[in-house]
Amino acid sequence: MYYEGTLDFYFVSLVNNMNTNAEARLDEYNLYYVPTVFFDGGYLVNVGAGSVPGAVATYTASINDCGNRPVSDIDVDVSLGWLGSATLDINVSVTNNDLDKYNGRIRVYVTEIVSSMGWIDTWGNPYDFAFLDYAYNQDITVDGGTVWSSSTTWDGNLHNDGHGHTFGGITPENVMVFAAVFNSEWHQGYAVPPNGYPFDAYYVDESAAAWINLPPDTPSDPVPANGTPNADVDLDLSWVSEDPNPPDTVTYDLYFGTSNPPPLVASDLTEAAYDPGTMDLDVTHYWRVVAWDNQDTSTTGPLWTFGTDDNCPLVYNPGQEDADGDEIGDSCDVCTDTDGDGFGNPGFPASVCSLDNCPADYNPGQEDFDGDALGDSCDICPWDYGEDCCDPVYLNAPPHITSPAVDTAAPSPDAYVYVGTAYDSNCDGTDLEISFFDVPSWCSVSGDTLSGLVECDFVDTSFVVTVSDGSRADTQQVTLLIDHSNVAPSIASPGDTVRTACRQQFAYYPNIVDPDDDSHSILYLEYPDWCSVQNDSIVGTAPDTVVVENITVSASDFCRADTLSFSVKTFVVGDVNNDQLIDVGDAIHLLNFLFKQGPPPHLIAAADCNCDNIIDLGDVVLILNYLFKQGQVPGDC
Repeated sequence: MYYEGTLDFYFVSLVNNMNTNAEARLDEYNLYYVPTVFFDGGYLVNVGAGSVPGAVATYTASINDCGNRPVSDIDVDVSLGWLGSATLDINVSVTNNDLDKYNGRIRVYVTEIVSSMGWIDTWGNPYDFAFLDYAYNQDITVDGGTVWSSSTTWDGNLHNDGHGHTFGGITPENVMVFAAVFNSEWHQGYAVPPNGYPFDAYYVDESAAAWINLPPDTPSDPVPANGTPNADVDLDLSWVSEDPNPPDTVTYDLYFGTSNPPPLVASDLTEAAYDPGTMDLDVTHYWRVVAWDNQDTSTTGPLWTFGTDDNCPLVYNPGQEDADGDEIGDSCDVCTDTDGDGFGNPGFPASVCSLDNCPADYNPGQEDFDGDALGDSCDICPWDYGEDCCDPVYLNAPPHITSPAVDTAAPSPDAYVYVGTAYDSNCDGTDLEISFFDVPSWCSVSGDTLSGLVECDFVDTSFVVTVSDGSRADTQQVTLLIDHSNVAPSIASPGDTVRTACRQQFAYYPNIVDPDDDSHSILYLEYPDWCSVQNDSIVGTAPDTVVVENITVSASDFCRADTLSFSVKTFVVGDVNNDQLIDVGDAIHLLNFLFKQGPPPHLIAAADCNCDNIIDLGDVVLILNYLFKQGQVPGDC
């Protein structure tokens, strides 16, 4: 979606299982499901991806909704310079176009456009715009009509992913920084909308991006090749030139003609090719390509030349065909000899030299043992005129096994398969018989195929394959190596304790990281009695009292497993002061918080009694109505 350019937005990939800096940011969002997309600091939250068309439609709607919401009148600018040795010069400014003071927080994210850290997504691709670390992450205050600005030097050698890997390998063409300004106004966000996994949301008012623009690569690999003397007059010109910056697009200006320097004949070409039409014969052509990126940076290629000399001046041959490449056209070449052995290829009327009995094989002696007019160098059966090559008398060659002598198999629910293959220099192989001996007990044989299921505890083994043409044979011992390098799955922890509101729906599905396998067996060894297992998830309605329950889940691939345990603790909506009661003390606690800068609720979600995602006087009124007027139960919305 981003590279299509139809929507105006930026995004940053927070790879929390590989980078503790990303993990800390997602902890602020109280992440529960993967993938989850937080738009504009939590203004909207989309959980899960589903099908690609479905995700595109959902994300498009969310981006448009964010673009239509009112924001503060500020501008943010960021610029980026490369100082060498993975070091960046970053300048950022925030302009307050309003008269009132602006309070917010600026975050400047340093990312790799395409991750080079081995951070791979679910589909096996490197993450785009993978967050490395912050250049800025601080509160700012900007008076009306003024500008806040700052600059810093960011050294990738001094920043790391929290797992022992620095960012000293970043390169200028693969770095992009994003600046986002978050308003200081608090909002209640939910990582699992509409009311699951609350977090403190601060919406984005403005964003910007910068990258180090490098010019396009110098155009190269011209067709026709530089200096070609007799190019085809109907040949299309082509070349190679790309841009080192992945987001950039490249267009081309082409200078072409029979004078030097050549004139400009085409601009803004989107393909690295040009059709000049039918060119004149016996003329030298000059051409040059200038490559432009969409940042208005260009690279000028070298001057190339080629000729359209007539390779048959006395014979009409507009295609200038020259099969043997001797610069004499086939239409006038007295010996068209593609293998260079002094004998001509058949099918060329102008060729008057002796015909080659092996046109594709160099054989100046033209040996032909069986006298069948087919040279020994290309005769499938050079000893027998009748081509009875599977068993010519006294000259039968043995077959040769071509299937591998060493093979590898990994434990898997899919069967290991080994297909025996061979060739026979005396025939096409249809009469060969392939057999297997000393076969492992877990394998079976069917014709030329050996197969079987590899279990986790199997060790290296071997078997023997033979091939026979009826009289001669070849035998090969095959070493079968059992690959036990599979990495165990890892269940990402949601934290030691997960909180959920009493009487509310609760759901959990493990976030599994596994570089080897896409499918896993999920088993819940322990879970609350008010939950049930459905489609590898546990779901249920939390009880109306405060309880602490344990969840233990196991995820396994074919051979390995991981187990994770954590607690689920319920909380009572309306129990603002965490004394496990709903009473006047909760109303007083909330009033003090709202109007006297008192301590905040122990959980923001516990204070949102009327479920409007806002903590205000309405929640106090609902508590009092519940206590003294038999009103609505807090949280039953």
